[in-house]
Amino acid sequence: MLVHLGSSVLRHNLPEPACQKHAPGHYPPAAIPVRRPQRPFRPARPLPFNPGMTDPAPPLAGLLEITGGENALVLALQPGDESLDCGGFIAESCRRGRPPFVMVLQDGSASHPGSNLFPPDRIAAIRERETRAAVRRLGLRADRLLMAGLIDGPLPTEGPVFEGAVRGIALVMWARDCNLILAPWPTGAARTAAHRIAAAVAAGSGVAHLCYAPPPGAPQDGWRLPIPQETKREAVAAHGSRLGGLVPDDPAPRTPPARLVAAEHAFETILRPPA
Repeated sequence: MLVHLGSSVLRHNLPEPACQKHAPGHYPPAAIPVRRPQRPFRPARPLPFNPGMTDPAPPLAGLLEITGGENALVLALQPGDESLDCGGFIAESCRRGRPPFVMVLQDGSASHPGSNLFPPDRIAAIRERETRAAVRRLGLRADRLLMAGLIDGPLPTEGPVFEGAVRGIALVMWARDCNLILAPWPTGAARTAAHRIAAAVAAGSGVAHLCYAPPPGAPQDGWRLPIPQETKREAVAAHGSRLGGLVPDDPAPRTPPARLVAAEHAFETILRPPA
């Protein structure tokens, strides 16, 4: 079966509903089934009051309280983001018997532009292998990872490619029975585009939408999820191309030190999306 994300074609073992028969590769917007949550999404408990603080830290909460018991799709922008930013959520979900479906939008092929030994196609293949190894360390089965394969570059926030991405992700969520999408907090152009894709999926199909990896200063409307730190640490270590030294003629790390420090926290912050 083919799932179109703009100009890219994804091959994935997704069952085509018997009631939906179209020409191969053609899924008009009206033909994508809408799956409404079968139970209401659980609201957050009130945030604790901290004297002297105008924006208190969100409360610690378990997986069930955050997800409302819904099956989740984790949308990551780049290979490695799933581990650095959401690896704890993925690992805890797998540990609790509710493995999410993980979808990585871009192929990471532009991460080492200064290398002649590792051209973009070779880098993309390496980064896909690293991602598969990483999610395996998090406890996720191989069939619950989809590398969308969009070539590195600016993501649109409107137009045919944007709409194709929204339709493709909505179809994956329907086929995998996911009623919750987690996507990056909108910081920077690329993450803002990924966030808008997730928001459009949620608005069009009625699923819940949450954000991970918020920056300091983001409105603390959400939760902090305690995570298995060592499991996340092992997954992050699988992304050698991001940590530096793997590519001899362009060996610099691709992940800022501050981001690696943030990945060492004992919890991950998951918030409601900004208005």
